[in-house]
Amino acid sequence: MEFIHRLPFIIGAFMAIVVGVVNYKSGIEQQQIYSRMTISLIAFFIIGLLIRNTVSSIYEDLEKKKRDRQELEEELERQAHAKSMHEEAENSEAMEGAGGIPTQIDYRVDEGEEFTPLKVSEVLSSKLHE
Repeated sequence: MEFIHRLPFIIGAFMAIVVGVVNYKSGIEQQQIYSRMTISLIAFFIIGLLIRNTVSSIYEDLEKKKRDRQELEEELERQAHAKSMHEEAENSEAMEGAGGIPTQIDYRVDEGEEFTPLKVSEVLSSKLHE
């Protein structure tokens, strides 16, 4: 982007040098060469300003569209997430209301409960000892 900011000076200086070399090779007087170089420097500097402003505005528009697109995608993701959470909540309420069966199994042990192994292990150990 830094090159774009220097573009008017680069174009103006380059074209002034080209005009000066062409006029010098043609054998024109120095005063005329200098005046033509000054006019071409100013003219091409203005053209460079127009080019720089056009390129800068295009770049800013592209950046704005990119930001808008990202914001839109983020908003759509948030809406989809909220919708899925809402549907999940409705489904769990419907399942609990339709038979009292919870949709998830609770593996937590409360304070008053203790873990007791299954009776199968006792049966297996007694069968092995027989």
